[in-house]
Amino acid sequence: MLNVLIAGIYILTQLRLLHMFQLNSYSYKQHLVFVGRRFLRSVPLGWLNVRATFRAKKPLVFTSRVKRLIFTDLLLLGVLLALFNLLVSPELITITGIIICLLLAFLVQSPFIFLANSLNAPAEAAVRQYYIRDAKRILKQHPNLIIIGITGSYGKTSTKNYVAKLLSARYNVLMTPQSYNTPMGICMTIRTELRGYHDVFVVEMGAKKRGEIAEICRITQPDIGILTSIGPAHLETFGSLENTVKTKFELIRALSSSSKALRFAFINGDNDLLTSSLPEHLPDGVPAATFGTHSRNQIQAIPLQVDADGSTFELLSRNKFRTTDGAREVPVEVAGEAVTPSQGSAQSNPYSYKMPLVGAHNVVNVSVAIAVAQHLGVGEHLIASKLQRLSAPEHRLELKKKSRDLVILDDAYNSNPAGAKAALDVLEMMPGLKLVVTPGMVELGSAHIEANYNFGREIAKVADFVCLVGVKQTEPIQQGLQESNFDATRLAVVKTVEEGIAKALNIPAQPGETRFLLLENDLPDNYKE
Repeated sequence: MLNVLIAGIYILTQLRLLHMFQLNSYSYKQHLVFVGRRFLRSVPLGWLNVRATFRAKKPLVFTSRVKRLIFTDLLLLGVLLALFNLLVSPELITITGIIICLLLAFLVQSPFIFLANSLNAPAEAAVRQYYIRDAKRILKQHPNLIIIGITGSYGKTSTKNYVAKLLSARYNVLMTPQSYNTPMGICMTIRTELRGYHDVFVVEMGAKKRGEIAEICRITQPDIGILTSIGPAHLETFGSLENTVKTKFELIRALSSSSKALRFAFINGDNDLLTSSLPEHLPDGVPAATFGTHSRNQIQAIPLQVDADGSTFELLSRNKFRTTDGAREVPVEVAGEAVTPSQGSAQSNPYSYKMPLVGAHNVVNVSVAIAVAQHLGVGEHLIASKLQRLSAPEHRLELKKKSRDLVILDDAYNSNPAGAKAALDVLEMMPGLKLVVTPGMVELGSAHIEANYNFGREIAKVADFVCLVGVKQTEPIQQGLQESNFDATRLAVVKTVEEGIAKALNIPAQPGETRFLLLENDLPDNYKE
């Protein structure tokens, strides 16, 4: 009975570490970083952590892998308890002995997770290969399916949603749901959702280390690739921006294997890291065009008006698209018509678009979605109609009008330097009291301190009141605010996002003045203090 009690307490509290291990992508390195960063909280001490596991932003998902981990973990605990029973006679077991046994169990929780995962590794590899083979088999049954891959340090999910929405004007479109951007998430989408009537499959491709995009491409074999950005995201696992660049370009290199005439690469030309990497990383024979707001781009979005009600912009499609096989220029399909190569002049009659999305970054993301739709023959009137009904993906600079005097700019999904700057630009143009609640940015590796310090300096230029979440996490932001002479009486530091929102909403506004609250990032559960 005692052993059952100890095992029950152990596994309930072990769920917290299993949750963190899942959020850390079952990576030993990432999990060790988490344990080192949050050691006291990483050793579960009771029901409080168990409750947090199920009330988390991303709760523990009881996948088959997690169930197998729990089973093996309990077997290891059984060995530990058997040894305890052999070494300690029943008459010597006291309350003190039980406490010592529980402490021993708690101390081996992290090692037991690693050991259980290692013991399960051969079975997990076999299961993984089965799912991959099955997904490939299903894709072979859809030879005419157009597959569009989207990757980047940020902007993937928004761009995926916009591409799928615009293409739905002409095609039956399947896209990977939410952030299902790992090989197993994509295989699950293929195995459970792909049907014979689908014409297009839009695949978001995520990665935290070299080779992961290439693995997804071996499964999906994309025909069209979109690179949204390169930046200091997941530097803790990538190690360097050079590794990030090589990983993201794995998508573009994979296009070389596509035999479809419509194969094409769309690359964000506003991103300096991407444009400087093109000569080295763009494969021979793959037609490509850059997009963005700069005049150097083949597809140029020109913002005309960006305000709280949405954005109006023009799109110029210059008809010179480059490949790297010598000096040859190849015609491509734009707006359903063959375009003859020229010297890069723009179309004489740019098309004007209006959408209910805010932010210059959304103009860029939507511009490539329009270009892809044109490339696949969707008419301008259909594109314009779909644009009118576009909405931002959840928690990605969503404009939420809560009341007559309160508008929330919900940008709570993991932040990055470019996205944070874009959100502040949107907040700056809002006519009212400007409030910011943020825990700052994470997963930036060595760039963490500088990026958050600069974020603090940018906030100081815009905000009337700032509420920072987490004392240690936000120290660089606090320094940036202080060195920008931000009024300390208009700054608060709290423990949770909910507390920060409540505090910000208690800031009085002038009669008739609208309060605009920017919620910039909500830390992943494995980063909360």
